[in-house]
Amino acid sequence: MHPRSFTIGLIVSCLLALWGLRQMLFFSRPNSNENVAIVLLLLFVATASLFALLSHHLLSRFIGGQQRSTALRHGAWAGLIVVVLPLLNWANLLRPLIVIAVLIIVVGVEALLLLRSDHAGQRRKHRA
Repeated sequence: MHPRSFTIGLIVSCLLALWGLRQMLFFSRPNSNENVAIVLLLLFVATASLFALLSHHLLSRFIGGQQRSTALRHGAWAGLIVVVLPLLNWANLLRPLIVIAVLIIVVGVEALLLLRSDHAGQRRKHRA
């Protein structure tokens, strides 16, 4: 996939999700469980697309090379956090310690995934 088409795809998905959020907020009933689920899904897509776009730009600028999977993973983590925190607040479980624990878990898992991908890249270099 060409880097420009990747960027355009992320921009389009973010704009469509934001448009869908606008439509849901202005033209639907907020009390319906289905509407809340759709709003959370659209919020996830918009946040994930925006953060993946930002991460892709920063990774390509400072690290170089194509880091699409890492950028998508960063976007997915950001979208997951943006959806989970309001759900925890809705369930009256949101406390500062829980927020810190969620962030530590996300950063820890991402660090392990980055180490694993770096280790796999090192093994490929040694085989060649």
